[in-house]
Amino acid sequence: MNNLEPTKNWYQRLFGGNNVLRLLTIILLILVIVYLFDKIGFVFAPIGVFLGAVGAPIIIASVLYYLLNPLKLALMKRLKFPKTLAVATVLAVLVLVIVLILSIVIPFIVNQISALIKAWPDIFKNIQHWVDILLKDPRFANVRDYLTQANSNFSKDLTSWGQKYLTNGIDSVSHFASALTHVGTTLIATPFMLFYLLKDGNRMPHYMAQFLPATARSSWLNLLTEMNTQIANYVRGQLTVAFAVMIMFAIGWSIIGLPYAIVLAIAAGLFNLIPVLGSFIAQIPAILIALFVDPKMVLFVLLVVAIEQPIEGHLISPLILGDSMKIHPVTVIVVLLSASSLFGLMGVIFAIPGYAVLKVLVTHIYQWWHDNSALFNEPEVVVEEVKND
Repeated sequence: MNNLEPTKNWYQRLFGGNNVLRLLTIILLILVIVYLFDKIGFVFAPIGVFLGAVGAPIIIASVLYYLLNPLKLALMKRLKFPKTLAVATVLAVLVLVIVLILSIVIPFIVNQISALIKAWPDIFKNIQHWVDILLKDPRFANVRDYLTQANSNFSKDLTSWGQKYLTNGIDSVSHFASALTHVGTTLIATPFMLFYLLKDGNRMPHYMAQFLPATARSSWLNLLTEMNTQIANYVRGQLTVAFAVMIMFAIGWSIIGLPYAIVLAIAAGLFNLIPVLGSFIAQIPAILIALFVDPKMVLFVLLVVAIEQPIEGHLISPLILGDSMKIHPVTVIVVLLSASSLFGLMGVIFAIPGYAVLKVLVTHIYQWWHDNSALFNEPEVVVEEVKND
């Protein structure tokens, strides 16, 4: 019986018999594409300008959307509100919350910050006194030399920075005016974007899918759904945990009599938005303030931290975040360190959700490759029949 083999194209004839060579060819093509994109980077410059202009309103509106969308859905399902009325109600609640924060919380925080700024010279002197006592120990000679050099470098950098901005005063004014205009534009554009996200956000994936071939629409919708779930879980979870940490520290530090407890608790909640590392960084301001008041106060601050950390790590975070992100802590640290080196503060803020989205995208691409590539096909086992004479 004649076995008819299917006709192979030139690529299959050239590389079909060597999987390693095929893989190297694919890698080479990817590197060539990356190189070409780097050389024509000027083509994408307008995109960067556009994202710089609309990026802030989109990000703020998206965060508020993920926070408020569950409330909108609850009003529609449980109270049978029409969509437009549900969106209007949610926005009214948001405005009420903002007004309460501006009228009650902000003045209190401003007073505490003003008191902290006035007391800062004394706080700094007291901290410097304790540091000097500690560094007089010969065992800390290397640390003392390092801090002296760092202080000298900081003074030089501060002087050069001041000279630079004094000599470029007109440019500084123009940059300030540009920043002020950008803030105003953001404040105006964000409510409109939020309204339309709440109203029509669920239609966007289907609208985008209609431009794709019919066979690819289902995969596209699954991909966007999984990305949306990852981002929603992260935004809601991190903000909720940060708020819980803020409340716990505000209560704990107020009980022990730590000055500026509310401001320090808010700072701790904001630092907690940085995964893994943020909870440790958040303790530094409280410990420094406690050193100024009384070294014994540091023990009470650490006692509050010792009570808060297990509650957050073993009760609140698992209950709110669960295992939704499925990212190993070591991976989180590596991603944060890499993103901070490459993109600074913005990289730290968006590193984990960006990694989660990229992970979903790469997983789907790999699954498509696995399903359509001959590299992963199991070799056929040919069984010969043994005929007995």
